[in-house]
Amino acid sequence: MSTEQLKLKIEPSTREILPGRGFYQIDEDTLYVQIAQFDLEHRYFSQIKSEVVRLDLDRHGRLLFVEVSKPRTEWPAQKNMPKHGKLTSAEVKWLDFRTEINDPEIITNKDASEICLVFADKRDKKTIQLADSVVISISAENCLNRIWVSDIEDDNGGHKMAKYRKLCRGENESD
Repeated sequence: MSTEQLKLKIEPSTREILPGRGFYQIDEDTLYVQIAQFDLEHRYFSQIKSEVVRLDLDRHGRLLFVEVSKPRTEWPAQKNMPKHGKLTSAEVKWLDFRTEINDPEIITNKDASEICLVFADKRDKKTIQLADSVVISISAENCLNRIWVSDIEDDNGGHKMAKYRKLCRGENESD
């Protein structure tokens, strides 16, 4: 089953911006984007996926993790990568669960430190800062248009991502 648009529920924000960061796993040629921390409040429940992108959601429909399995050597770099609009904060919940979607268009900058996943090419109604380095834009119908991930770090074997997770939990690297 494939869906054309990913419907979202947008509510006023009740919390601080979540931690979020992209780590390109060199050994796997895969981008992992951690949003929030794995704890009792943020546990995997379901996913939305295409052949190259997977969005992991918690039981409330909040985005926890993004995986892009297309190697970055195949991400088309653009001199003028699409920019997002003025950022707002909001609580975002995905309404589609266990859904298969078409592959989004993938765009990156020259050094692949940023990526834009284009799910729809509609006019943006709102641009929301979902996490520190993760931004989404939505249409007037509250459907997902794009996901931007900035500050992508090269990683090997998940070592930098593991350190980041410890940091988010308030642990020292040596813990």
